[in-house]
Amino acid sequence: MSISRRQFLRIAVVSAASASLGATASQAATESADIDPSGATGAPKISRVRFPQSVASGDPKPTSLILWTRVRSDSGADVSLRLQVAKDAAFAKLVVDTELLASAEHDHCLKVKVVDLAPYTNYRYRFLYGSKTPVSSPVGRARTAPLADADVPVRFGVVVCQDYIDGYYNAYALMQNRDPNLDFIVHLGDYIYEYDHGTGGEGDDIAARAIRFPDQSPGAWVKANWEQGGKDSKAARSLENYRHLYRVHHGDRMLQRIHERIPMLLIWDDHEFSDDCYGASGTYSNGRIKEYDPERRRNAQQAFFEYLPVDEDFADGIDDTQALDPPLNDTYRSTAKPGRGCWRTLRFGRHLEMFLADYRTYRPDHLIPEDAFPGQVVLDKAALIALFEAQYPGQGAAIYAAQSGSFSAYTALSSLPAGYADHAAAYTQVLMGVLTQVYLAEGLTATKAQAKATRDLSGPIAVRWFNGLLAQYNATVPPAQQLPPIDSATESKLERGLDYTLLGKTSFFSSVGARYGVVKATYDLLAAARYKGRPEKVLGAQQQAALDRFIATSDASFLCLASSVSTASLVWDLTEVDEFAPIGFNQRFLANVDHWDGFPTRRQAILSALQERGKTFVVSGDIHASFLTQWRPDPGNLNAVADFTATSISSTVFNRFVELTVEALSDLLNTPEMQAKARELLVDGLDDTLKSGFANVYPHSELRYALTRENGYAVIAVNADQVQATYRTFPHAQAKTPASNTGAGLTVTTARFRFDGREITAI
Repeated sequence: MSISRRQFLRIAVVSAASASLGATASQAATESADIDPSGATGAPKISRVRFPQSVASGDPKPTSLILWTRVRSDSGADVSLRLQVAKDAAFAKLVVDTELLASAEHDHCLKVKVVDLAPYTNYRYRFLYGSKTPVSSPVGRARTAPLADADVPVRFGVVVCQDYIDGYYNAYALMQNRDPNLDFIVHLGDYIYEYDHGTGGEGDDIAARAIRFPDQSPGAWVKANWEQGGKDSKAARSLENYRHLYRVHHGDRMLQRIHERIPMLLIWDDHEFSDDCYGASGTYSNGRIKEYDPERRRNAQQAFFEYLPVDEDFADGIDDTQALDPPLNDTYRSTAKPGRGCWRTLRFGRHLEMFLADYRTYRPDHLIPEDAFPGQVVLDKAALIALFEAQYPGQGAAIYAAQSGSFSAYTALSSLPAGYADHAAAYTQVLMGVLTQVYLAEGLTATKAQAKATRDLSGPIAVRWFNGLLAQYNATVPPAQQLPPIDSATESKLERGLDYTLLGKTSFFSSVGARYGVVKATYDLLAAARYKGRPEKVLGAQQQAALDRFIATSDASFLCLASSVSTASLVWDLTEVDEFAPIGFNQRFLANVDHWDGFPTRRQAILSALQERGKTFVVSGDIHASFLTQWRPDPGNLNAVADFTATSISSTVFNRFVELTVEALSDLLNTPEMQAKARELLVDGLDDTLKSGFANVYPHSELRYALTRENGYAVIAVNADQVQATYRTFPHAQAKTPASNTGAGLTVTTARFRFDGREITAI
């Protein structure tokens, strides 16, 4: 699907070489709720009703800024606006004074790239509506970046995940009070959440911040919750509904105050399109339906570029017509440019260059399908021996023999063991019938349920699932009609392999055991077999090549990789917990493989390249928790890579997600001892559990800081010699009511660290 740039908001380019309309209306603006243009006199007054989303700036470069606004049109027609940019608050020293058009085609959004500005210079800007007695937008402030050789420190904020219906943006009030003079803010995604009127949010929704889509027609939204007993929720699909989400989020006054004062660098994560997405595919149904929807993705990205101050001039010499990689999505094109996402690089003086990565557009599907039949054997005996042989030449068969007891005995309907093969037709009919009924109960149509059951039973099946499905049938018929299960003596003689149950996939159509809570040891085996030891194609060929060049050629003192998701490995190491042994939970689990834990080989390759270069760090988010990771992939190299992971602005915190998961597993954690131990390790002691689990897996690296219960943000300061990070957070409960404009009354936790390229130390 090729997308023409003509379908998207064109950035108007304006030069600051001259102020073309002169210095009229140059008085400082004054605030007013709304103004009737026919009655205004004197200085232009600020009208937040005329400019309901205020103003914003972004992507500062030494000689340019992106400026943005949206104007309300009384008639719905195009609106003529006047942009003024000045070096002073009174707008007496104008460098731009020009007329521009906010078109109805793009929801009256106007995005302007002002060029020929002076480096490292503060500017004021505003948009004027009306000619004789104009009213003004709120006045914005922005500073251009320093020149590439300027010896100046850089200080920037890191924010992520601002679910509007889940919490107030009190973190921005705190930032405005504690950190008002940042050079810029990096927003790592989830600027909007794609849900309707509070039904699909990720936490305890706030009724006063409910959102309802203006377009409720069929095809304008998609079903966002398929779980039985869950919320009847909707997610945006149409362009109008995505635009509405930006209008609402952009209308928050806390957020507006930040946009009016500090430029932002923005990338998307998943919620700008669809939760846990990959390419143009969503994951709401957990495999019940196919969610590949390039039109929906196009709408999401069009709204992103219309409503946010993102520079679309990604001129870096890369062929932007190349098809997406991997082939799973090769008919889809990014909507900023064909074949491009939102990735780009920006330089801030001598000491910092940043690569803003696009993790979602080019990545493949999650390794474990959400709709996987748990009893399906994905690596049989031959595949396991081949894998071990590739890893340890000459030892494959011996390793398999030594480890076979940890795998599942399996059979197949086409090759049942002796004593059962004579009844193959009966077994096939029974198991097909039972599994088809399971899929019908999960919402599949009769045709799709039968087709899926046929596929799932066509290959090797773990004996435990063969017998389990058979038991469901036998429980419904008289003894004379029952079929015998495979007995233990026969089972002990069968070959053994890796089925999805051993990966943690114990239920049908579920994200648990697919995207969350997977068994680390078996996941690593499956990843090694699928990717054959090669780094996974996460970023796509073009972006990966650009990142490689960035690491190899930048001469900045420090390099920063901005990733929407964290590189921190979140390991629940329960191997020594005896209480979990009866249900097989005494293993190491990866909490979230939608993150970089899902692509361990590519993560290792990127971190190794960053370590080899030296003086490199990552800023990341999405996980709704604060982490600080010190990576040293090569223990013999004194260089390290720091990952500063910022928590969410308002979204439900990671600790609460884990708590809800533990509560949902109450049927499995079926004794008081198990439930108490699960709460002790995974809720009350989650931070320490994550740090110890990380240490057990990565002895030469360290999860230095973990705080999973609080909202907030991070601030990064960079000079020639070091990076300093400050985490400012407060309890999630304090995001449920609006704070003052200064954040007064918040119970703030502050943590500070220093990183010199080799070691992280607490300050």
